[in-house]
Amino acid sequence: MELLTAERLLQQSVQFDSCES
Repeated sequence: MELLTAERLLQQSVQFDSCES
C-alpha cells in the first residue's frame, strides 16, 4: 500500500509541475 501512495504522490507532483509550466 505504501508503494501506491508514493506513486500517487509522484503523479500529483508531475501534475503540479505541468500547471506551473
